[in-house]
Amino acid sequence: KRGLTCLSVLGIRDIIRPEVPDAVNTCQKAGIKVRMVTGDNKVTALAIAKQCNIIGTDHPDAVLEGPEFYERIGGLYCDNCKQDSPCDCNEEDVVEKVKNNEEFKGI
Repeated sequence: KRGLTCLSVLGIRDIIRPEVPDAVNTCQKAGIKVRMVTGDNKVTALAIAKQCNIIGTDHPDAVLEGPEFYERIGGLYCDNCKQDSPCDCNEEDVVEKVKNNEEFKGI
């Protein structure tokens, strides 16, 4: 179309709280695998993960998009009723667990 005018281009950057990189380092030194599962896109998540020191090692699973993570762990189930999550249990009775615990541990 003609006659249209671009009024602005806007970029938004997530601000990392100052204590987060040190907290990630502390966890990593304690042997905890720190991973980011995001609902954002992976490019944005990678940028944030670098700022937080989550990635520095080249681990392919350091940042995963939510759907990929969910698929790899096989989804969730309720340990109370053994049905896929979400189930029909009362909220206070739901105990969610991953279906593929070995894959979860590997991530």
